[in-house]
Amino acid sequence: MLTFGDVLMLDARQYRDVQGSIMVEILAVGDLRADEDGYWLPVKCNHMTPDGRAEVRFIEIKSASVPHARSRAAASM
Repeated sequence: MLTFGDVLMLDARQYRDVQGSIMVEILAVGDLRADEDGYWLPVKCNHMTPDGRAEVRFIEIKSASVPHARSRAAASM
């Protein structure tokens, strides 16, 4: 589903640690896990900041949102 180097544009509903929309590049993917809110993928990623810097973050991404987030990133590049 997700692999090293994938780029995603996530909105606030698509990941935990909500801070608005973010663009990330995947560095590593953990095991899929389920809870009352659905299925989540823990990832290590580069958060691409508006000023062009990359900050390493650990976030959880809602697995059902990956295809949409991938297409949003492709459209914005």
